[in-house]
Amino acid sequence: MTDDRKRIHVFMIAGEPSGDALGSYLIKELKNINKSEIYFSGVGGPLMTSAGLRSLFDYRQLAVMGFAEVLPSLPRILMRIRQVSKEIDRVRPDIIVTIDSPSFSLRVLKKLKRHSQPRIHYVAPQFWAWRPKRIYKFKLYVDHVLALFPFETDFFKKFKMPCSFVSHPAIETRSATYAGREFRKKLSINQNSIVLCALPGSRLTEVKKLLPIMIRVIEKLALNHKDLHVIIPTVSTVKGLVEKTKISGVPVTIIDNSKDKYDAYAASDIAITASGTATLELACASVPSVVIYKVSWLTGLFARFLLKVKHVSIVNLIAQKEVLPEFIQENCNSTKIFNEVNRLIVDRDLRHAIISDENAVIKKLQISDVSPSRKAALEVMRIKREFR
Repeated sequence: MTDDRKRIHVFMIAGEPSGDALGSYLIKELKNINKSEIYFSGVGGPLMTSAGLRSLFDYRQLAVMGFAEVLPSLPRILMRIRQVSKEIDRVRPDIIVTIDSPSFSLRVLKKLKRHSQPRIHYVAPQFWAWRPKRIYKFKLYVDHVLALFPFETDFFKKFKMPCSFVSHPAIETRSATYAGREFRKKLSINQNSIVLCALPGSRLTEVKKLLPIMIRVIEKLALNHKDLHVIIPTVSTVKGLVEKTKISGVPVTIIDNSKDKYDAYAASDIAITASGTATLELACASVPSVVIYKVSWLTGLFARFLLKVKHVSIVNLIAQKEVLPEFIQENCNSTKIFNEVNRLIVDRDLRHAIISDENAVIKKLQISDVSPSRKAALEVMRIKREFR
């Protein structure tokens, strides 16, 4: 374990809700495995703060994605980069853990004046998907990568970048099957109703683009399925916008805490979701999903030329085939999405086939009896001990 005589200071940076969740699990497990006092500071959200992080500022200021979307926020982001790098140089922590958000994190690490502590990046950047040569710059500022997916270690090995596969915490946070029935009872949702889970994303830019499309799909579905009930899990970054949503012809339940979110997944029959962590979380709950995504035309143009993979959903990438139907950019329109979701509702055999493929994907992520978060915490401390 660690030296009982010394307090360990871990500096962590997370820039979005999924990173906030990963960081909170990591903090809890680092506390569990260390006998000595351990202290956490950096940048995080409400989950990391409640787990024990002292955050410099509200991480929601960093929750921006896409070239065109980032430009208006650039002065503020650059100011925060300087602030965080100066704080690291001032406090000189024992370990630095950056969680996802590589564009922000790498710029912080680049500005550091000292390199006296291990710099660990949790959630491998998707170099394998686009612009793989970015890894050469990444290697200059990061000492070790904690990867969530099994195929990533082989990619990083080719570039001689230290990388450990720790798996995805989604497989440890899922609710039990019975939780779905209990959740329906709690919200007075008929056990025979069709429950559709709608997840428009965690960033304002995502929700503004995707939620109106989802609304059109849902309202059309409601005309065909009178027993439909919609659940929209949301997060603090977009809660206000989602709560203003008006959907006619169907009962809608909006939830905003993580425990209810996983129970809502367990209660759901199908889902429409923005591409991201939610696709894997839904797969863990055996929910057949339709994946959608849309960015500005400029960001989409860049992506079209740079992407080197056939799919955007991590479930499809792990399966190496289209398990979950994807509707991206110009294909992300309400008519096409409605047709696919409606097909899922009426075709029981199709739902079962998707669930079977989802289960096969989850099996690939189960590496040992140790939970992914504990595995990540053990790796962090091992890297600290061996760091030179």
